Amino acid sequence: MIKKITLSLFVSLLFGYSLIKAQPGVTPIYPYSQNFDTFLPFQSVEGQSGWLNGNFFGAVPSDVSIYLNRGIDSTLSMSINLSDNISYDSILTPYIGDLVATTQFSFYYRVVNAAFNAPHTLGGDGGLKVSILPYSGPVAEPETELYRISSLNHTDSVDYVKVVLDLDSSYAGKTAYFKFSFYQGNLGDNFYIDIDSIEINHPTIITSTVNVNKNRFKVYTNENNKIYISGSINNSAEVAVYNIEGKQMFNTNFNGNLCIDAYHWPKGIYFIGIGSAQNFVSHKIVIR
Repeated sequence: MIKKITLSLFVSLLFGYSLIKAQPGVTPIYPYSQNFDTFLPFQSVEGQSGWLNGNFFGAVPSDVSIYLNRGIDSTLSMSINLSDNISYDSILTPYIGDLVATTQFSFYYRVVNAAFNAPHTLGGDGGLKVSILPYSGPVAEPETELYRISSLNHTDSVDYVKVVLDLDSSYAGKTAYFKFSFYQGNLGDNFYIDIDSIEINHPTIITSTVNVNKNRFKVYTNENNKIYISGSINNSAEVAVYNIEGKQMFNTNFNGNLCIDAYHWPKGIYFIGIGSAQNFVSHKIVIR
């Protein structure tokens, strides 16, 4: 059983106050996708695109920030430096909902040393916790831990690892904030936790990734909303494009190069799945 973190009474009281202040005041978002590439680098995540300070809602500024070249494929990531100066911090997603019986929460993470070039071994209670703060209408329910990454289940690596969490069907019809909590663990530890490519959705839209190697494929759009896909494949593959509601917009076989005319598609987020027996990858694009 994973050991719980015990915070001081002072922190507990302030955190309890923060839950009172976390009453939803905006329209909930669902499905939700965030890879942080549109955020301002070197800035706190707090206040950007609906993200909230998970600690004290402004009493203590959040140290969870956006970093360049730290995300998947050297993109932007949400990161925090855990050290003796910052031993704990947390951040809340925007207000999410309405959840469904099959909602999944997924994200990529890694833990690296302060020099960014080597994996870090978690010690003590160090690591990451994901929680849900659900609401039934305007009424807040108790925060519930969904998953914890610690020395018990973390494998040291500089590569990103995907975590997929199936939410309990009891959350169907509810709204929620999702909370990332970060812990230093042992005194003297100095390391970073990087987060990228968060998806809150149901499995018909979230594409499972097996043997992921996005460097094998290039996906980009131009100013006329044409989608270009190129890459190396061993056998025949299939390309499918879905909108954020799960409707299939395009489907065809893929032989290494493809241009899709999305000029007349509605503006918004789309998901591209490229699949073969040897490789399956997913990409997110935005039609503007």
